[in-house]
Amino acid sequence: MKKFESVLAPLFDDYLAHKRSLGNVFSDPYHLYQFDKFYQDNSFTEIALTKESLEKWSQVKPNETRISAYQRINNIRNFSVYLNHCGYDAYVPRLPKNYNSTFTPHIFTQDEVKRFLSACDARKEKRNYFQISHYIYTAIFPYFMEQVCVLARHYRSVRKILT
Repeated sequence: MKKFESVLAPLFDDYLAHKRSLGNVFSDPYHLYQFDKFYQDNSFTEIALTKESLEKWSQVKPNETRISAYQRINNIRNFSVYLNHCGYDAYVPRLPKNYNSTFTPHIFTQDEVKRFLSACDARKEKRNYFQISHYIYTAIFPYFMEQVCVLARHYRSVRKILT
């Protein structure tokens, strides 16, 4: 794991420990490392997040998507809120306006659901499988069950029409 190197390093470590104690998983706090490097590169020496420094950080980078910028700014915004709660002077930046998701939902066919469940059944468990399986199944399985229920409702309504 990388080490934070700016004057904010102990605060980043405390913040990550706090978030993990609440159940959040930060396997790679990428945006915090980026901000740590940004803080060093700009020779900031105070343990304070000023409006100017965060506005400079919040500028959308070339070739950066809107969602990437939103996530980057939101992560440091949460860190700023944490610093305020700890008694430090930290400006809390506003999130970019007009954030629109580009997510397009996919409705699975019966065949796709069957193939997914077959693949789950055929999956060979590895040594560290149980460390992540809980997250996978709790995130994905309810969605697939919802799709199965939708398909069942459609099947019932079609069957009523045909009989």
